[in-house]
Amino acid sequence: MIRAPIDKILPSFMPVIFERGIPGYISEELSPGETRIPQASLRPLLIASAFVGTSNHAAERGLDLDKVQELLSRSVLAIPGVNSSEAQQAIDLVHRFETFPIIRADHSLDDWLCEALWPAFQAAPYTYPSAMSKVISHALDIDGILQRAALEY
Repeated sequence: MIRAPIDKILPSFMPVIFERGIPGYISEELSPGETRIPQASLRPLLIASAFVGTSNHAAERGLDLDKVQELLSRSVLAIPGVNSSEAQQAIDLVHRFETFPIIRADHSLDDWLCEALWPAFQAAPYTYPSAMSKVISHALDIDGILQRAALEY
């Protein structure tokens, strides 16, 4: 099993998520009414999605969620190439998700996360699946990697 200090997860995995997620999103077909998210906003969206996925995974493993989120929040600025504006936007998106009312708890995490963040990027009514939900799913794939890791504070 791979050791995974929580404060190193995002800085380690986000460059790969950016490298694969951004071109994948750009080539993805938009759903009706969906507009293309500007490339400058994709990185914060991917960071927020991976943050939520990591937090969710850690909570499922019984780790202290407040401590995990504190470590993840501090680690966002340590992601290679991420500036303070992108980091703040990512943290704002995480907060938006955390304060979103649970209205469809029986849906998948990518659907719920996309629904919570949709208004930050889209004017059209929420739709799933969408290009946005697919890029979110890509970042949430971090869960599969973390399945093989021992999370540490």
